[in-house]
Amino acid sequence: MVAFLEMICYTLLGDNMKCENVFCIYESDGICTLDEIELDILGQCTECIYATLDDETLRIAKEKTLRNIEN
Repeated sequence: MVAFLEMICYTLLGDNMKCENVFCIYESDGICTLDEIELDILGQCTECIYATLDDETLRIAKEKTLRNIEN
């Protein structure tokens, strides 16, 4: 099943795999920069590595997001 999903994604998207996870270090302008990926049973990328944010940057991002959704 996973291989089938991976094959469909590459077939539909060509050589560039789309990626919407802006916190993944391999995402650039909505495209995955890796040549190959694997998907788990839920269809999530198993290669994803999240960028580390320091506490202050994370706090500021949370506050900004809260202000945006409250307005």
